[in-house]
Amino acid sequence: AMYEYTLQASDLQALLQWEPRVLAAFKRIRGMTDVNTDQQAAGLDDKMSGLPANSKLRDLAEETKVAAYMESLKWKRGDYL
Repeated sequence: AMYEYTLQASDLQALLQWEPRVLAAFKRIRGMTDVNTDQQAAGLDDKMSGLPANSKLRDLAEETKVAAYMESLKWKRGDYL
């Protein structure tokens, strides 16, 4: 995609409410094509919420999140092309 946007919120309900509105607004803009979303409402954070704070699995999940984020930045920057 030529352009990308990210919506973030500390309130999941607000994010779930506004994401479809923003997506619909982009789709109404003339010239915008292939407008889509990669929303993941049940992501890793949701899965981790039930784990105890001192869980080794929680630590591993946090490390995985950081690694995945860094790799996504490298991909977007073009390091793997």
